[in-house]
Amino acid sequence: MQINLEEIRRISIEKEKENQDFKTFIKTIPIKEIDEHVHSLNEEVSKQIDCTKCGNCCKVLEPPVTAEEVQVLSDVKNTTEEEFTQNYLATEPGSAITYLKKQPCIFLEGNVCSIYQKRPFSCADYPHLHHPHIKYRWRSVMTNYKLCPIVFNVIELLKSRLKFK
Repeated sequence: MQINLEEIRRISIEKEKENQDFKTFIKTIPIKEIDEHVHSLNEEVSKQIDCTKCGNCCKVLEPPVTAEEVQVLSDVKNTTEEEFTQNYLATEPGSAITYLKKQPCIFLEGNVCSIYQKRPFSCADYPHLHHPHIKYRWRSVMTNYKLCPIVFNVIELLKSRLKFK
């Protein structure tokens, strides 16, 4: 199990071509089969990796938030929604997607979420490997492959399981 973030970054750069080839390779495999493998590997790998020893997702990602979550988060910060929005949020140009704009996350303490029970859905759902249609989300999977030990290890084990190369 690779958990060293520097190694994951290095290996992900080294394997860019291989991962492009793997994307082509899995296009030939039924989506249901790929999803079943990824879901089972995700469950297996997630049990072995302690996210609180990493916290990299909270250090580098900017998760989307809903209007309801903004209300909760502003209450947690003991500020108005307007102040919270002005200080901590941004909107994706040309879209209605609002996201936390601070890196690392303002709620990260060490490697632990200080509002774990009230964290946004996108945070709770990360790294999104339990969702279907992994083949159609390959770009985001590869983004997360470079920064999340769970995703990195799931993809590497998937290559092995499918006897890629």
